Parts: sequence; C-alpha cells; structure tokens
Amino acid sequence: MAKKITRQHRKQRTRLKNHLSADLKAAKANIDAQQFGAAIRLVEGVLEQSPKCSPAHQLAATLAFCHGNFELARSHLEVAIKNDKKNTGYLFDIALMYSRLGMAEEEIRAYRKIIRLKPRSAIAYANLGFIYRRRGDFDAALLAFGRAVEIDPEHVGAQTGWIHLLGRIRTEEFDSKIADALVKAFESPYTHHPSLAPATASMLNLKYGFAQYDPEINGLPQANDPLLAGYLSKCVNIELGLESGLTRLRKFLLFGDWVDEHNSETKLAVLLARQGFINEFVFHVTPVEKERIYNLQQELEDMLSADNIVIGEMEDRLLRFAMYESFNRLQGASRLAELDDKQLGPNLVDLVTLTLRDALEEEAIWDSMPALKRITDSTSQAVQQLYEENPCPRWLHLPRRMERLPAAWLREMFPGFSPPSFLRPESNILIAGCGTGQQAISVALEFPRADITAIDISRASLAYAARMAKKLDIGNIRFLHADILDAGLLDQSFDMIQSVGVLHHMRTPLDGWRVLTGLLREGGVFKAGLYAERGRQGVVKCREMIAREGIGSSHEEIVDFRYRLMNESVDRKLFSFMERIDFFTTSMCRDLLFHVQEIRYTPKQLKDELDAVGLEFIGFEGLEETGMVDVYQKAFPHEPDMSNLDNWERLEMDQEDPPEGYMFWCHKPGE
Repeated sequence: MAKKITRQHRKQRTRLKNHLSADLKAAKANIDAQQFGAAIRLVEGVLEQSPKCSPAHQLAATLAFCHGNFELARSHLEVAIKNDKKNTGYLFDIALMYSRLGMAEEEIRAYRKIIRLKPRSAIAYANLGFIYRRRGDFDAALLAFGRAVEIDPEHVGAQTGWIHLLGRIRTEEFDSKIADALVKAFESPYTHHPSLAPATASMLNLKYGFAQYDPEINGLPQANDPLLAGYLSKCVNIELGLESGLTRLRKFLLFGDWVDEHNSETKLAVLLARQGFINEFVFHVTPVEKERIYNLQQELEDMLSADNIVIGEMEDRLLRFAMYESFNRLQGASRLAELDDKQLGPNLVDLVTLTLRDALEEEAIWDSMPALKRITDSTSQAVQQLYEENPCPRWLHLPRRMERLPAAWLREMFPGFSPPSFLRPESNILIAGCGTGQQAISVALEFPRADITAIDISRASLAYAARMAKKLDIGNIRFLHADILDAGLLDQSFDMIQSVGVLHHMRTPLDGWRVLTGLLREGGVFKAGLYAERGRQGVVKCREMIAREGIGSSHEEIVDFRYRLMNESVDRKLFSFMERIDFFTTSMCRDLLFHVQEIRYTPKQLKDELDAVGLEFIGFEGLEETGMVDVYQKAFPHEPDMSNLDNWERLEMDQEDPPEGYMFWCHKPGE
C-alpha cells in the first residue's frame, strides 16, 4: 500500500512539474510578445504552487525589470540563486540588476562568482571590463577585456572594449609593448580606427618628438614603422604637435632628393599622401611650397598629354604632388585611372583608386541618384551647396558589427522604456540626413534585416554613401536625394527614424521635427543628435571672429585660419574644439566653424521642441564614460530612468564642462 501511495505521489509531482513547466513556457512566450499581463498571471500562479521555483522567480524578475522595478527584480533573483547557487544565468541577471541599481561592488562580486563557476566565461570577463571602465579603473578594465579576448577572439564586446581602452592609454615614455598592441589592433576587423588615434599619436610623439621635429636635424622617421604606417594610412591625425612635425616632414620630402623607389623618402611620401587624402590636405602650405606644387602640376599635365605615359618617369613627381593635392586636380588624370594596377605599381595604385577611380564611380552614381523633389528652400539650398562642395565625413572603413535586435537593444540602453511590439529586425527605418553614409551603413550592419531609407540634401554625399555601401556589400539601404522638408512625399510610415547632426542646420528645426514626426508610426522611436548651447561657446566665439573678419570658406581660407589658430595665443579651454577630430580635416572644420546655418539647444529647449510635436523623451545615449550617470543618480536618486529634461537643465547649469551636443532618443506615444 505504501509503495502504491509513493507511486501516486510521484505521478502527481510529475504532473504538477509538467504543468508548471508548461505555464512557465507560456509565460516566457507572453513576455517575448510583450503581453505582460498574461505573463504575470501565469508566473504568480506558479509561485503560489511552488514558492521556491527558481525559474519562476527568474521570470518574475524579468517582468519587474521590464517595468523598471529593479529592486523587486533583485529580490526575486536572490531567491532563485538561494535555491540554485550554481546557475550562472541567475548570476548574470542579478549582476544586471546591480548595475541598474548602481551597486558596482555587488555587480563585480556576481561576475567573480560566475568566473569561479565558469573560468572561461568570456562574457563575464568582458562585463567586468565594462564595469571597471565605467569606474575609471582602466588598468583593471584592460586586463579583463584582454582575458575575454584571449578566451574568445570573436567576442565583439570584448574586442571593442579592449580596442577602445587601448586608444586612451597615455604613458610618460615610449612603450614598445603598447606600440605592438596598437599595431595588432589596427589589423583587427573590430577596430574603429579613429578610436586608436589618441594613444597612437601619443606613442609616435614620444618616439619621434614630432612637436619639435626637424628632418634636417633629426633625420627621417622609420619608413617601415608599422605604428606610423597604421596611423597615417588609417587615422586622421588629431594632434597639433604631430601635425606640425608632419608638415615639416612633407616640405622636406617635397624638395629633397630621392634615391630609388624602395627608399625611405618614397615610402614616407606614400604615407603622407594617403594622410593628405584622408584629412583633405588640411596641413598649412608655405608660398614656396605652393610655387613648387604649381610647377609640378604643369610638368605632370604635360606628361599626361603625351602619346605614351611612362609611370617610371612620373612616379616621384606624382608622389610629391599627391602629398599636397588629389590626382583629380590634374588635367588628363583620367588616363592614370585607366592604367591597370600592374602598370601603376604598388606605390601609386592605392592613391589612384582613392583620388580618381572612386571619384569617377561617384560621378556615375550622382547622375543616376533618384530624387524626391527639386530642393527650393533657400536655407536648404545654402546647406546643400556646402555639402556638395565638402561632403563629410570622408571615411574608409567600418568595424565588424554584431547584429542587434532593435527592441532588446533599446531596452538594454533604457531599461525603463518598453519598446513597441512592432520594433522587430525587419523594421522600416528612415535615416534623415545620411551624409556620406557612415551612420546609415552602421545601422544596416547592426540591423541587416531592416528596410532602410536614407535621404540627404547633398548628391555628392549620397554618391559617396552609395559607393561605400556597394563596396561593403550592403543591400538593405535605398538612397534618395531629398530635403527633410519634402520627406512627407515618401508617403510611408517608419518604425524608427534617426536624424543625427541635421535638424540644427535647418532654418526652423521645428518644421523638420514636424515632418519627421508625421512619418513616424505611433509608438515608433526617434534618435536625434543636436548641438548644445552651453558646450559650444568656443565654437560660437570662433564663428563670430570669422564673420567679423569676413573670412571665407574656401579650402585655402580654412587651411590658413586653422594655422592661425594653431599659432596664436588663444584660450585652449574655451577653444577645446581644437582637440576634436572635426578640427583636423578640411570638410569637417568647415562644418564645425564655417557652417551657413547653426542652431543650438539647452535641455529645456529640447523639451519644448519635443512637446511641440508630441514626442516623449526616452533618454540620452552615450553617457557611460562621461561621469554624468553618477552625477545624475546622486542628484536625483528617485528618478532612475534619467528621462526628466527639467532635471538635466538644472544639472547642466552647474557643470564646468557641459556637453557640446546631445544624442538622445524619444518616441511617439500611441501604440
């Protein structure tokens, strides 16, 4: 009889277990579908019958997390862990709760427990790296990221975290180990090359002393130095002292004697020519150099007009010229583009592709680019002309990116926000003002199943963007020539709109907001990037100086004005823009200081603008390393979402170094 009862008891337990398991499975499906009410009822039912059920407590924590109740989520996870101490999934979840609650020490301990249970958990090491990075403990972060990369070289987060930190390293003396790590990072497919520029520039200055460098006294840098080659060929130089040294080196090479095609002068000239193309020949040029370049141009054009082109007789002249000017400035340069790679040789083929072949391809794209409507607004026409003359930024590479799920990505950035159910990998996305395509193509890489429309006011920018999309085999973007004011003619709605660095160049940005909001589906999300009033006062002062003195925006005037700022005694704290990459290329410097139209905002003005079009603020993006998250949480501990723009206004008024711009998300209520 006892055995029979035992068997019945076991059967009952099995039936109950299966029933509860089915309820948990259904609850998880409801959570995935964002049907939270049904999920809550199922989870509560399971916990009523089995109060110690760890999977049920985990789902309860997920539901609490989705509603922004991190404290409740933590308490559920503590119960789950108490009853299943070796489940690393629960430990990962509670570490996230600790992060949201600002409990860094507890978060670190959770990841350390995971590592004890799973010593080769690259994710745990990578997450530790991000914690240490947030706290400013860069040595510990670098070690954690390095260990994660060692365990899993394909871990994108660890790779990008390691590379990002590596680019910030500063030492008092040249360090060959750091130099070797930077060289390795330049070759990684995960590297965003500009992120390595600060550390690389610092190492090169320590190695060669470029700020006081004189090639006639110090001799030439090592032509085969992979760190120098990586920097000059892949990064825009971002250091003023280094620019001075490179400018002197360029002049020395222009007038110096070259021995043969394998010597140091040739290799350095190739690197400086590529750097010149990348920075759009922003280095200052003396009158004697201008005269020499003019004479070189005449000689080269005569040689290009001959019946037979002999590259061997032209190469050193072409390389000297290429350090100062693009080949497409030469009359007859198309004949160079027609030569095959073998005829051009290794020193010229890359430069001919960059400065001629790519430009010819863009011209063909320009002619076939579809247009929504002829641009008629006078301010739009002036902005269009600027970007036709100077499309920017000029970029050559994007790092490998991991596919994202749009809703999960937004929920991770803003835990208190519930993304709309229609925000799926196949969403419709509008990039309003795509420029040369860097942002649009990045979005396409992250959301490869999305249907993306990218519009811009400049055909030159669109042609560059379309060429790069083709080069990177991106097939889910439709490029279209259009003014945002006319975007309503697209006659479709979008699940997501992104417009970064665009609306503040309109005569009345609110008009642009209204048009784009009209295209945004109810419940849809909007990412915007706008200039900040308080943080751009140095730019404002500089723009006033330019206007007062009547300085034009031609290439020569921009180059001369930069040189003047570099050599005059100016308030470097106020003119902090001189340390930003925007100052170090011609087109971006024009965009920064010589723009025909610029409007700036405070957080309160952002709020007023969003209120006027019926959008709701979600939060700022990219605050992790600014220190502002901690400042805000301490000032407003009862506002964990950090989505109150009135609070941001009060906070910013007390900041010594306010932001130069805002990157933020908002949404259109109504789903």
